[in-house]
Amino acid sequence: MIKEEVPKNLALVGELDEAREREVQLTEEMELLLMNQQEEQIQWQGKFSQLHQEQNRTREELELISTGKSWNWLVPMYVNQLEDRLANYAIARALKSTTLGCAAILGLCSALIAHSSRVMHHLVW
Repeated sequence: MIKEEVPKNLALVGELDEAREREVQLTEEMELLLMNQQEEQIQWQGKFSQLHQEQNRTREELELISTGKSWNWLVPMYVNQLEDRLANYAIARALKSTTLGCAAILGLCSALIAHSSRVMHHLVW
């Protein structure tokens, strides 16, 4: 009777070893998943914080615009962009025309600078 139970006991011991190995594997997988989840949570918190800061900055800019306090920094930026566009347009137009020489291009640039200075002075004051 003992001889008949030996193979069954060996089979049970083998199954027990496999179950223990599987338990270790599952524990490692759960720990890895938990670690990944924590890292992902940190990343999402950082992204949320970044978006929250951006939202606050946008609200502040909208408040400045709505109260009119923003003109101090908006006007020079707008004038600079306008100057750049006008200068680029004038130079491109002058270069396309073969009748205009270098002196004409310099004259256009000087006129644009003088005009933009007058506009800037007018907008600031």
